[in-house]
Amino acid sequence: MSTGGSEYYSTLYKEGVKNLLKQLSDKQNKGTISQLILHFAIKIDHNTGRIRATKNELASEMNISEDDLQEAITWLTENNVLYATPDGFDYFDQLTLNPSIAWAGKIAARKARKRDAPALSSQ
Repeated sequence: MSTGGSEYYSTLYKEGVKNLLKQLSDKQNKGTISQLILHFAIKIDHNTGRIRATKNELASEMNISEDDLQEAITWLTENNVLYATPDGFDYFDQLTLNPSIAWAGKIAARKARKRDAPALSSQ
C-alpha cells in the first residue's frame, strides 16, 4: 500500500542515547528531559534535524510549564544534544537535534549534518 511518500522513520542512535542516559542519571528533571527527547525524535524535520514544534505546543503535549520546558531545553543545549543552526526562522526553529541522538531522513544527509554538529558532552 502506497503512503504517497509522506511517511518516514525517526531513528534513535544507541551510543548517543546510552551516553545521554548516563548523564541524566542524577538529574532531578530527567523524566522531562527524556520525554522531550522522544517528542523531538518525532518532530524533527526530514534531512535537517530541525525541531518542527513550538514551545507552547510541546509544553501542552507534555503537560508541563514552559519554564520547565525551557529548563530542559537549556540543559540539552548546554550538553550539545540540541544546537543552533543559522538556517531557521526563529530561535526555536533553529534548534537542531544532534544526529548522534536521533535522525529522520537519508543516511547521507545525516553524515553531512553530523560533520557540522558539535560533539556530545560527556560530563
